[in-house]
Amino acid sequence: MKHRFLLLVMLLSGIWSIKAQTPLQFNDDLVVISDSLYSKGQQWGVTFNNARKDGNFTILKQQTLYLLAYIDAQTLYVQDKKDVKNSKPLRTAMLDFLDFEKQMVSEGFKPFESFNASTPPEKVQAALDNLVEKSKDEDAFLKKLGAAQEAYGTENGFKIAPKQ
Repeated sequence: MKHRFLLLVMLLSGIWSIKAQTPLQFNDDLVVISDSLYSKGQQWGVTFNNARKDGNFTILKQQTLYLLAYIDAQTLYVQDKKDVKNSKPLRTAMLDFLDFEKQMVSEGFKPFESFNASTPPEKVQAALDNLVEKSKDEDAFLKKLGAAQEAYGTENGFKIAPKQ
């Protein structure tokens, strides 16, 4: 199942990259990636809260695999994406962000998969504290991505809408 999902994401990514893009379209493609990643992370959080309540942490494994597959597919997509009017700094910032996210998911999310109803609450809390600590660096990567996006927009004549 994981391989089919990854193949589908890669196929769709390849189709999207075939068409010629304006700088605004290039930017919007990257925004979709970060927005989707945020949404998938939120879903993992909801699942985690449910798992923590009932002690069934095995349900996290599938979501973590999908998240990692998504990150891997989007990394390939961004790496293979043709530059559009000096988009390399923006692409590089997105790749750095995706690399960080992969590391955070691998080191911060995956440990929960081995837990069960018998796992001491202190161990769950320690893993959660570790995840929170790792996620503190996320803001720096998002700021770097936002700055690259602003610079790209300014250079190419469009404004970036403020985050809501």
